[in-house]
Amino acid sequence: MNKKASKRRTRTKHVYLDNLIAFLTEKRAGFFSLALFLFVIMLILCIVSLRDKPLITDDWGIIQLYLIDYRVGFVSRALIGEIFSWFTDTVTFTQISVVSYIAIGISLIMQSFLAALVLRKAIRENNTLMILLVGFLVCSPITITWNLSPWGSSAHVLGLFDVYALIIFFIYLFAAQSTTMFILSPFLVFLGMTIHYFFALTFLPGIVALQFYFLCRDKTDRKPRLAFFVLTCAVGIITTIYFVFCAKNAAKISSDDLNNLMRSKWSGDFFQSYFEFYIYGNYDGIDYSTPGAFLRFMLDYTINEVGLFQKQKVCYSLMAAVPIGICSVYWFKLYAKADKTRKPSFLCFALLPIFLIAALLLSTDKWRFLSTWVIMELSILYTLYLTDEPLLKTVNQELTVWLRNDAQTLFGTLAYIAYFIIGFVFLDKV
Repeated sequence: MNKKASKRRTRTKHVYLDNLIAFLTEKRAGFFSLALFLFVIMLILCIVSLRDKPLITDDWGIIQLYLIDYRVGFVSRALIGEIFSWFTDTVTFTQISVVSYIAIGISLIMQSFLAALVLRKAIRENNTLMILLVGFLVCSPITITWNLSPWGSSAHVLGLFDVYALIIFFIYLFAAQSTTMFILSPFLVFLGMTIHYFFALTFLPGIVALQFYFLCRDKTDRKPRLAFFVLTCAVGIITTIYFVFCAKNAAKISSDDLNNLMRSKWSGDFFQSYFEFYIYGNYDGIDYSTPGAFLRFMLDYTINEVGLFQKQKVCYSLMAAVPIGICSVYWFKLYAKADKTRKPSFLCFALLPIFLIAALLLSTDKWRFLSTWVIMELSILYTLYLTDEPLLKTVNQELTVWLRNDAQTLFGTLAYIAYFIIGFVFLDKV
């Protein structure tokens, strides 16, 4: 009698589980419930990561990013400030806080939708590996936006323009499954570059590589796709050269007039040296407006002032290396299995970390590039999965074989859990 009751309970559990899976994977309400669940998880983790961190209103230095507009000239990082100037003559912490938190919320919604799309498809196909990989976007401390930064206050992170560039990238990803993606890409690249030229060493390489992948994979409408691909590359190259090397000579007003303009928009303190360097190319009275001088300055700053081997930075880099390494395994396996016509596209994905190395050498806030790069690499892999890349199924099966051994499964499970525990419990305290 007890055995029959036990079997009945087991069958009931299986029925409930099957119904839940069917609801999540087949019903529209189920998908939105799944996306909401993932959004809540990310929101909770963001709130937890903000513990003991100051708010945006405690960091007056961030205000400088929002003061520059195109009255100064067609200079870098002026688009957000220009949009602010359409609605207000002055800039306040409250305005920045509201806009920043709205942008953070939009980016979290986009991340949760992308994760829900991948998770729904992975559950349908019983793809254990892709289900686990979703965790690196949803739960990893390096990818829940910018809130858990061991190299700066959350105020500095939340107010930066990175999140706006992330939204541009997600718009591109959601359009990647339609023919409009090729038409939109030059415009989105231009927007991303005008927001911040750091776009050139983060999301731009991923957009170009993904567009080249679709160009090699899809045989329809090759000529217009090729034309827009060339246009996207041209926009990326021209805007990068302009904003990095030429925009410092594009200011229409003098340094004194710039100072007066900033004072009219903001009555508090700001870094005058910030404007002198990024608009005029001057730092401590030295001219860095030429390309060679600018690159030498950034490399010298990286080596002598930022440092490369601090314990905190090494730990954060190791956290980023895990998902980037997993994606690299996929790229090289896909490259090995592809035919000659498609090998170049997978090789582009495999070579993406070269741009990350360049970004780390030429940047001051290296954690920003690590965070954006992890999100970019994972999102590209998810996009290939969602667009039914045929070779990806084979690679997933090969990698899943590694988990069929009990000892390897145990080791992989413990390592997976340890990654998140270390990230949230210890990394922030290093």
